[in-house]
Amino acid sequence: MLTDSIKRLSLNLVTDRLGAIMELVKLKIEPNKSHSEFMLTIRNIGGRLDKMTIDKILPIFALTNKDQDRFPRLVARYLQGDASLLKATVYSLEVEMNDEFERQQTLCSSTHSASNGPSIRRVTEKSANRHSS
Repeated sequence: MLTDSIKRLSLNLVTDRLGAIMELVKLKIEPNKSHSEFMLTIRNIGGRLDKMTIDKILPIFALTNKDQDRFPRLVARYLQGDASLLKATVYSLEVEMNDEFERQQTLCSSTHSASNGPSIRRVTEKSANRHSS
């Protein structure tokens, strides 16, 4: 039971970090919001990414900005806690993307569709909703 709880918390952290980076990427000052509200949003995102170094942020950034149709399983594996993606560097993520691209090419030559896994939009919307309430 404790192991299940720890795993659930860990996966929530993974999802939250992915969502925070997506929010950071889309961040802009809205005309109807004050500078104080904008800075509060930045501080909230910063708090969610607390103690993460740029070396840890960049692979997640790359995952959130890749073409979902070209690499359908990588985000799903990340959200499921795949250690090779949770601990990825930009170099090891490139290897994962190359492997995924080759798998996708093989799949496409034998079938015409593949599962796209969870959508980044759905994941980040859930994360944003959790933090805005």
